[in-house]
Amino acid sequence: METRTELMTTREYYLKLPYEEKLKALRESLKVDIQTFMAISKYYLDASIEQGGLPTETIDRAFRMGLKQKHYFSKKNKTDD
Repeated sequence: METRTELMTTREYYLKLPYEEKLKALRESLKVDIQTFMAISKYYLDASIEQGGLPTETIDRAFRMGLKQKHYFSKKNKTDD
């Protein structure tokens, strides 16, 4: 008899993360590229908070802070030459 293992989708994975891990995932994804950040943000925006989603303000804040950080480090690396 075969046993059925349930596979977690990417969306489910991100929605089940603890709050701090969700914020970390957003920050790290922005370091990769904007498309990854947007995909993960959509998971959080489409789900209710009870289902693991995040408020719009939280995602907006993570985006703004990530852009500032990315700009700061890119500017710093240019002056290090």
